[in-house]
Amino acid sequence: SEGCLSAHDAELLRAGYLFHRRVENRLRLVHGHSLSLMPTFGKPLALLARRLGYLGPRSGEALLSDYRTYTTQVRHVYARVFKSNPR
Repeated sequence: SEGCLSAHDAELLRAGYLFHRRVENRLRLVHGHSLSLMPTFGKPLALLARRLGYLGPRSGEALLSDYRTYTTQVRHVYARVFKSNPR
């Protein structure tokens, strides 16, 4: 229903969605599979990170850190919204 989300929560969800879609699109282009099979180490992760604009020797770690941050933020918003609005 209208008004369930604060502007801050709506922005977190929007940013998380856009980040995850971007990662999944690059993952499909680079590796031919979905986000459920995202690499977490080695050359596949480094290649994906580079395709997403992460540069440097720790680019894969930076990508995974951002992925965890966005995922955590989205989960917190969902938990707050659905806990406060039970059906």
